[in-house]
Amino acid sequence: MADVRSKLATGAVWVIGARLLSNFAAFIGMLLLARLLLPEDFGVVAIALTVTAIISSLTEISVGTALVHLREVEEDHFHSAWTLGMARSLALSAVLAGLAWPIAWAYGDMRLLPLMLAMAGITVISGLANPRLAIFARQLSFWQDAMLNLGGRVSGLLVSVLIAWLLRSYWAIVAGQAATVAFTIIMGYVLMPYRPRIRFYDLRRMFAFSAWLSLQQAINTLNWRSDPLLISFFAGPTALGHYTVGDNLASLPTREALAPLSGMLFPGLARVADDPVALRKAYLRAQSLLSMIAFPMGFGLALVAEPVMMLALGERWAPAVPVVQILAGIFAVQTLSSALQPLAMATGQTRLLFLRDCVNFVIRVPLMVAGVMLGGLIGAVIGRCFSGLISTAIGIGLVNRLLGITPLDQLRANARTILATLVMIGGAGSWLMAAPEALGNGWTVLVTVLMGAALYIGTLLAAWQAMGRPRGPELDFLQIAARACPPLRSLLAVP
Repeated sequence: MADVRSKLATGAVWVIGARLLSNFAAFIGMLLLARLLLPEDFGVVAIALTVTAIISSLTEISVGTALVHLREVEEDHFHSAWTLGMARSLALSAVLAGLAWPIAWAYGDMRLLPLMLAMAGITVISGLANPRLAIFARQLSFWQDAMLNLGGRVSGLLVSVLIAWLLRSYWAIVAGQAATVAFTIIMGYVLMPYRPRIRFYDLRRMFAFSAWLSLQQAINTLNWRSDPLLISFFAGPTALGHYTVGDNLASLPTREALAPLSGMLFPGLARVADDPVALRKAYLRAQSLLSMIAFPMGFGLALVAEPVMMLALGERWAPAVPVVQILAGIFAVQTLSSALQPLAMATGQTRLLFLRDCVNFVIRVPLMVAGVMLGGLIGAVIGRCFSGLISTAIGIGLVNRLLGITPLDQLRANARTILATLVMIGGAGSWLMAAPEALGNGWTVLVTVLMGAALYIGTLLAAWQAMGRPRGPELDFLQIAARACPPLRSLLAVP
């Protein structure tokens, strides 16, 4: 268990560092693209991306996750995974190409025809992914994946911004997608040399684990990707552009930043899946660490969303401000159950994930439809807010079912984080409301962020000290910081 914690802590240093850089680059890139392109440009590309994601999820084969889950992996397992991935990408590409004209006709926008064909081409390239990269996850070595994600994100953004600056066209977004995929594929083979072979070995055992997970990913994608189609259909591409940019910005500090950490939990929890006591402890510590990071980032962004967007994007993006304000906070709250996914995968309860997402889909889509029909863009966001809260409650209940940790105990593990966040919102929010206009948006944001960070960290550490420095996310975070900067170990008295 100590070895697992050590490897996960080391991996966390790499993942957190790489993801912070990646999301900072993504934030700057999104602001630049929003300056160079129109809301309608984001909207029309979002339709093509959404259709591609939905069709892709319906054919998803989670053999990569199965390679991590299998106790023993042979070379033919990797060949089989590559063969299935390539065959799937070719079939998926053909389907997307066949849907290009019907999609363009359905939305009355012929720009979608070449966009869909371009997404079909990118899909073929993605099928070349190196399955041997799963070895790194099996060994709890995560720096390689962190570098791949960072390099792919940065290369895609550079290409997008360059083409947007030269052409002022929505094709810049598509080119960025292609650059990200190409960079990730090429560097994957550089990090882990591999010569693929066509094999169909041990498919039954691989599908036995991945079948329910694949179905879960399909329904989950339908759940989360239905928004653009609904908003575009009922409110038009410009509203969808505001929603897409607002959603992307809101997700950067929480959902996107913590996704790699959640991915790290699967192999880590799988190591202790046979020890119920150790598994419960590992889950609570991991989940509370995620929330400790997500809550201040999510609610902090919600506080400064208006001055940040007015400063960076201007008045034409004003409709996206409430999207960021509402969704950033909801994404933070949802981390209270975000570790359920790796937990269920580690314990082999993938069918439970599928059933959960079916329930969420039945709840979420009607709320979104009702919201967008009654209140347009803001109505859709409010509908998503309520569905997110219900989804979080369902997740907390399922954790109780899997591990026997009551909802009250799960909330108690995050009590200091919740308290510190409330203090941050109260203090920094009050100052922000009273901030003089003469200060300007830039200085207002800077002062608010510094004040919020001081209030959050100060309250969190004070509560932790008052409770006798118990084992929890504070200690985990200090250990991660000590690994990144060894002199801090003695200074902070980190064990």
